[in-house]
Parts: sequence; structure tokens; C-alpha cells
Amino acid sequence: MGSLWDLKPFGKSQEPLINLRYTVAVARIEFNKTYGQIRQQFGVSDGFTAKWSRVYAAHKTLVRTSGSWPKDQIRMRFASISNRPKNVSCPVQDRIRRDVLERRWRYGFEGADRIKAITKVAASTGTINKVLRKAGLMGIPKKRHRNLSYGRYERAIPNDLWHTDFKTWEFDFGTVHTTWIIDDASRYILNARITLETSADIVIDMLGQAIELYGKPNQLMTDHGTEYYAVNGGKGKSKLDRYCKERGIKHIYARIRHPQTNGKMERTHRSAKEETPYFGTIRTFEDAKQTFMKWIEYHNTDCAHRALGYEIPINVYFAGSMVTDLIRELAE
Repeated sequence: MGSLWDLKPFGKSQEPLINLRYTVAVARIEFNKTYGQIRQQFGVSDGFTAKWSRVYAAHKTLVRTSGSWPKDQIRMRFASISNRPKNVSCPVQDRIRRDVLERRWRYGFEGADRIKAITKVAASTGTINKVLRKAGLMGIPKKRHRNLSYGRYERAIPNDLWHTDFKTWEFDFGTVHTTWIIDDASRYILNARITLETSADIVIDMLGQAIELYGKPNQLMTDHGTEYYAVNGGKGKSKLDRYCKERGIKHIYARIRHPQTNGKMERTHRSAKEETPYFGTIRTFEDAKQTFMKWIEYHNTDCAHRALGYEIPINVYFAGSMVTDLIRELAE
């Protein structure tokens, strides 16, 4: 091999840099110069020396075989190596952007996971968030709730367990109560009422309508509210108890001061609180009825539920109901 200094510029703009890279690599590999010596002599960084020394070492066999490198090979081996990533992100397709934004404009509370599940766009949740962020639609991140590692339960088939409960809402015009019946396996809301009062008769009337439409459940879960529970020291049966017993439904109660037992109902109430403002402004009782019923329709027919694997409650309920009916037929 020739002298360390026998390479001369080839007259092109990049070739002085090629010459420097080659010279530094030879100094390091062939003459065992230290990084400090090279840094002081050539004014290059240790990373520069290491990078081009690796290039030289990888092709040292060719150098030894040929005795020296032709100029074109030197140029090829020590030309700039692009740092461009191999996987370059492509611009988001207009169709994907349109579908994502239309969904978010319609339901401003939905996150990337729900949007992806409903729209079926060929994009990652990261890409969807990027589209939302660029459009100024990311909103304020929700407060994360503490994970207390409660035991999660879920019935395997529809109509095995139903939940019901009253929820009180305060508005400028007065107090409104909502109550709905939810199927445990599918989160499908089977019946709902928006009222100015609470009573066992309202619950029984709702339950009767739901049974007429969907068949009876094996069990009904409630809390210990006066609409559901005999409050005279726990003695005797409540009106709802007697109604359920007459129809072969087991009425079970959630643990006292333990809302997690009836957690699906509590979670639905929280979702309603967060999402109903997108379905209307509530100034009167009629507004309340219309807004809550619009939200219930969305929940049942257009909401990708995370706990259901981002399936829609109505689809899960009726698909599972076919299995339930088959099991009952076989049992008979």
C-alpha cells in the first residue's frame, strides 16, 4: 500500500472529503493511531473516525487482494452514506384524513381507538392522533383514574345478568332521574327512562317491557336503594323482589358501599356524563329526555366498546342472544 498521504483530490466537490475519510481510516487501522492523535491532527470527531474505520475494515480484504483501490472504488466506498431512514413515513391519504375528521367532528369525545374501530381506516392510532393534532382536535387529555386492580367479571352470554340503577342529575331547571337496564355480557341498554321521580313501579314497568322484548334474564342486580330493597330492617320482600320471584328471576344486590360490584352501571353513568353534552344542550326536561335518548342510541348502535374488543353493544347482544336461545332450546 502506498504512503498515508498518496491520495490526492480528484477535482470534484466531494472528493476532498472522501480523501479525508480514507486517510483517517488508514491512520486508525493500518498505523494504529489513537483517537486523540487523529482528533488533534485532522480535527475530526471520534465518531467520524470510528465510522469510516469500520467502512475500511469491512473491505480490507479487497485492499489486500488488489494492493490498492482504484479511484472509483475509493469514491464508492467512502462517499456519503445516507442517514435517511429506511422506512419513510408516507403522507396520510386524503380519504383516511376525511374519515377520521368526520368522525371526530360528529363525536368530539371519541379517541383514536374508537375512531379506528368504527371507521376501519387503514391507519395506526398514532397516525389518527397525528391527524387530530394537526387539525387542532386533540382536546384536553382525560384524567387517568387510579388502577386499584379490582376483580373484573363478565357474564358469557346475554340475558344471564341484567343491571339497573337510578342516577340523579341536577340542571338549572331542576332535578332529573335516569334509569336504564343494561345487559352484563354486551353492555346493551335494553330499556331506559328519564323521569322526575324514582319508584319501584317505574323499575317494574321498565323490566316488564324489557322482558317482553328480549326475554327474561336469569338474574337482576341492583343496589340497596329504596326502589329495590325492603328497608324495614331487611325483613320481608320488596315489591321488586316479589315481581322477580313470580317470574323466576333471581334478584341479587350489590355490596353496600362497594360501587365496583355494580361497576358496569357506574361506568355507563360516567360515560353519559362525559358524552351527553355532545348530543344536545339541556335547558328543559324535554331537552333532557331527547339528549339522553340520543346518547343511548349512540351507545347501543355506534359506540365501539373497549371492554368488548371494540365491538358495538347491539351486535354483541344479538349475536350472543342466538347462542342463549339455542342453549335454552337444548335444555328444554
